[in-house]
Amino acid sequence: MLLQYSNTFVITGVLIVLFYVAYIHLCTILEENITAIKGFGYQIKAKGRLKDSSIFIPYAIVQHIFLNEVIIKNRVIFLATFLTKNEKGEDKLVPLFTSTVPKLDCLKILYQELVTLHK
Repeated sequence: MLLQYSNTFVITGVLIVLFYVAYIHLCTILEENITAIKGFGYQIKAKGRLKDSSIFIPYAIVQHIFLNEVIIKNRVIFLATFLTKNEKGEDKLVPLFTSTVPKLDCLKILYQELVTLHK
């Protein structure tokens, strides 16, 4: 009887670990990109194994572009961020590249290009 319960726990544990590994593997974002069209807006795309997402931010609602320092789980990361203002006058932060988290050197280049286009 005791052996039957221990086998059940082992099988359950193995299944949980397999589902977790499959979830992490399938739901990981593989690629993020931004397309900027001067005077029109910004298209932000994220591609994963199971789904792709895309958002468009019109040029007119972007108030400011900046690099933001964020602390997550004892790590300091840097994110390029848009400060936008919607029709109701509410401010919203839209961080870029939250899954791939590029290094600060890459973000500085991106920032310089985005600011040049946004002028």
